[in-house]
Amino acid sequence: PVSPSSVTLNYTSLTKIVGDASVTLVAIVSPSNATDKSVTWTSSNTSVATVSSLGVVNFIGAGTTTITVKTNDGNKTTTCAVIVNQAPVSPSSVTLNYTSLTKIVGDASVTLVAIVSPSNATDKSVTWTSSNTSVATVSNGTVSFVGTGEATITVTTQDGNKTATCVISVTDNASLPCSNPTAQGTTGTLAWELCDGTLTISGRGEMPRYDYEEDEPWYNIRNSINTVIIQNGVTNISHKAFAGCRNMTSVTIPGSVTIIDMLAFSGCSGLTSVIIPGSVTTIEYYAFEKCSNLTSITIPASVTTIGSGVFSQCTGLKSVTNNATTPQIIDNSVFWGVNICAIPLSVPAASVAKYKAANVW
Repeated sequence: PVSPSSVTLNYTSLTKIVGDASVTLVAIVSPSNATDKSVTWTSSNTSVATVSSLGVVNFIGAGTTTITVKTNDGNKTTTCAVIVNQAPVSPSSVTLNYTSLTKIVGDASVTLVAIVSPSNATDKSVTWTSSNTSVATVSNGTVSFVGTGEATITVTTQDGNKTATCVISVTDNASLPCSNPTAQGTTGTLAWELCDGTLTISGRGEMPRYDYEEDEPWYNIRNSINTVIIQNGVTNISHKAFAGCRNMTSVTIPGSVTIIDMLAFSGCSGLTSVIIPGSVTTIEYYAFEKCSNLTSITIPASVTTIGSGVFSQCTGLKSVTNNATTPQIIDNSVFWGVNICAIPLSVPAASVAKYKAANVW
């Protein structure tokens, strides 16, 4: 009989990912005329890779192991080093710790933190860009406020190009209502402050819903509010936002607002006039009810929905202008408690017949 003098493998090392297709190791016994070429196979760590009696290697878990082949005649051995890596996990999303910031030129920089999901994503690296570097610059997430205007900071994952943004509004000192506000705070994503009787609300996004008047952030100081300025970027005036602010005489509504929600100005008996911008499409139920000193109202053409009781008990109304070419469908409650027969209605000249034929109008 001729005994084996050595054994070699077709692979001396393998680097794979968990779950990769199996690989067959081939044992080459020398000399080629050895009488008994049978071999046995073992794995030093079967939680990483297993090997069958035929040399088939399966990749089970992350780690390292050594596959050893040994001749049954003479115990000649050789090995294959196996490294198994966890399968890469791609990001599904990225979010930021801020979605909007309102700052003054030269304010201290703010660090945006990118939160990549899932938490076990393999590559969490991101890149940062600013849409307007004359307003705000960004370096590794640190934002500097260099000029007035708006900029959007975008973070993008290297793997998968998932993105998130933060909208930056930068003003100068002169544009602030005052340097020493009577009160200030935040509501949702928005900021507010009261200065010399003027309540200013700034930021971007929705004003949260207030279920009760007591939920208004400015409830305890509402009798000190004479004027309300809502800055561009705010998208709605929420449920009961200013209900019961009886000393408020005027309000500025920006072109970013699309909805005036239910009871928004209910009981604002000091309000004398309001100009609704052409961005508004919906005025919800009882939005201006009991605004008894409201003398005029202008409804833009953009408004398609007017809820019940919107101007009910607005007993001081002296004129109504509706710029919609097609009159909105309303019920009798819209002007409940108001002598509408004594109030002149101004409408587009080409739509007079439509208004005469419409209910209530």
